[in-house]
Amino acid sequence: MKNRFVRVLGRAAWSVVAAGFAYVFIASGVRKLTDASTFYSSLRGFALIPEAMIRPVSFWIPIIECVLGAMLAVSLVWIRLAALASSACVGVLLGFAAFLSCVAILGDTDLPCGCLAGESSGTVLQGAVRNAGFSIILMLAGLAGWNAREVPDQVRTSCSVR
Repeated sequence: MKNRFVRVLGRAAWSVVAAGFAYVFIASGVRKLTDASTFYSSLRGFALIPEAMIRPVSFWIPIIECVLGAMLAVSLVWIRLAALASSACVGVLLGFAAFLSCVAILGDTDLPCGCLAGESSGTVLQGAVRNAGFSIILMLAGLAGWNAREVPDQVRTSCSVR
């Protein structure tokens, strides 16, 4: 009974967090795709990416965000995808946080973070802290979701100590 309650609670926690982050990733990616010139200008303003890389980076980041959002959405139905989806999203969020931290360290703390291309989503320092916090939430919810998966009885009995 206790294990079932823990699984249901873990699944519920994962569902709420995954649905929220799926929306955030997809909305952010779509916003950057629809306002590509603003996102391109934002990346260029950071002066941290080589000029030759700005165009490909501004193209691929929104696509990656949309794919990650879709993975999170699919993991609501197929819980076995939870660990992969949350790990990939945590990696991307920590990468964004590290990038924004570098921009802030270089002294450009008042620049907009560019997270929502054209809409105010805070400064680079606020974006770095927000992404680090989001990654912790997503990692904990991913662990809860992974632990909530159903393990077939034959696997459970074949792995037990006799």
